[in-house]
Amino acid sequence: MPRPSRPLLSRKSIVATSLELIDRDGLATFSMPGLASAMSVRAASLYHHFRDKAEILSEVARYMVSQTAIPARPSRDEWQEWFVSLAANLRDVLLEHPHAAPLMLQFPPRDILVAVTENSAAVLVEYTDFPSYVHILILDTLEKVTLGAALSEVMKAPEKRDLIYPHVDHVEHPILTRGLASNPWTVDEIFRESVRALLAGVATRFEQPRVGSP
Repeated sequence: MPRPSRPLLSRKSIVATSLELIDRDGLATFSMPGLASAMSVRAASLYHHFRDKAEILSEVARYMVSQTAIPARPSRDEWQEWFVSLAANLRDVLLEHPHAAPLMLQFPPRDILVAVTENSAAVLVEYTDFPSYVHILILDTLEKVTLGAALSEVMKAPEKRDLIYPHVDHVEHPILTRGLASNPWTVDEIFRESVRALLAGVATRFEQPRVGSP
């Protein structure tokens, strides 16, 4: 029998199938034998491409982060909105894969795609006057806030993900009830506003006068 014109397996196809299985069945059930069965190969064949299950999961996490849309370079006055969009885009990717999103706890973006963080740092260098240590403060905090927001949402039952405080009782929790009644934002909008508030606070605390400013 002649060999197939293309290899039956590749790192790309293994990662894609792994994410499909995790999306469908959950992270807890993912296994090398199950992946091999889904790809109609022997489990041993997978080890020609990946050292072990952990390396596959790391690549799945890397793939998800790499799907985050990078906004176009901003003007100097719009750098904060650039980071709002970037954080929202990463959150959206994780919400699209709720079963796989917990991989970010084991393989956070700062570990698996440092180049993305370096790119974000370059935006801060180009468009702000912050000292370098403030860049680290912003990048560290934004990643944690974004991952925390996404993971807290994927842990909710799907029917409750659009609810900010799903267990508020209007009799027992009158203050929260009034706040929710007057709230103008969706869950998505609250996330964006929280990032704006964070960045505005950093700017107020650390931004230095531009050279030549009175």
